[in-house]
Parts: sequence; structure tokens; C-alpha cells
Amino acid sequence: MEKIHISHLGELSPDAFLKAIEKRVRREVRTKYPFSKEDNILIIDDNTNNAFVAQDLLKNILQTMPVKTTVKQQASPFPEEKDLENFNKIIIPWNADEELQNFLGELFEKKQDSSPKGIKLIECLLKSEVDAYAQIKGFQGKQQTPNKTLENLEKRFPGGKFALLKSKNIIKSNPNEV
Repeated sequence: MEKIHISHLGELSPDAFLKAIEKRVRREVRTKYPFSKEDNILIIDDNTNNAFVAQDLLKNILQTMPVKTTVKQQASPFPEEKDLENFNKIIIPWNADEELQNFLGELFEKKQDSSPKGIKLIECLLKSEVDAYAQIKGFQGKQQTPNKTLENLEKRFPGGKFALLKSKNIIKSNPNEV
């Protein structure tokens, strides 16, 4: 397969790209969402590339850890109320672009935070990275329509999405200090 080009990563072979993505998600899991033995994990599968990538990365990260995983097919990435009671960890198929779209809606349009509750395993990955990962692995899920504002931001200021995501995390963690 030919090299993958992602603006902030440059040109990478498919293997190097997969390793870079897994390394970033592992770091995110280690710092934000540590897993432990005996976890009861629900993985929401909404038949998107996000869901496939989250499942594949979780399988690679957990490997032989004795956890119970259940995959639930549903149209929406939002967990149902009963799921919150039956599982101690819920994996949500939600990437950085969706998180930023939600954040910008809160910031500029005064919308309520509509992001689903749970572990956003691939929140650190852009839509383009998720799509490239799925393509390498041979999965074709429902396509997400890109947000034109975010795409223009990234074209004009390479790395702008990551900077905005970092700012969002700082604002959300210290809302009274901003």
C-alpha cells in the first residue's frame, strides 16, 4: 500500500501510521482512562469508522487483560440510561472533530454540551486520521460529513484543530479560572 499523508504527520507508511495512532491513543488511555482487571466495558457500535477504530484500538490496548467487553449495535453514539447502570466503562465512538464541533457550538452558539457521557477513546484523533486508519484496516463505515469551519481552520493554520482541542480541555478542566 502507498504512503499515507496526514498534514501534521507528513508521509508515513501504513505500518508507521498505525503505530503512531496506537501510541497516541495508548498515552490518552494511560493518563485519562486507566483500565483495570474485572472492568465491565460496553463498546457502542454505530457502524461508523469511529466505532471500528475504537474497537480495534481497544482490542490492541487491552490484549490479554481480563476484562468483559460487550459490543452494542445502535444508531446513535449516546449510551442508554440502563447501559450506564450495567457497565462501569462505556466506550463512545467520538473523535476530535466531533468534540470540537460540540465545543464551538457551546462557545459561540450558546448550545448545551451535547457530547455523550463515557470514554471517548479516540477523542485525540482527527476525522482524517480515523478514516485513514479504517481504510488501512479495510473497513468502510458510515461517512461523517466534515465541518467546513474546522476544515478551513486546519487548512489555514495547520495543527489548529489540536490547539483548539488542547484549549478546550484547559477551559473544561478549569472553567472558573478562564
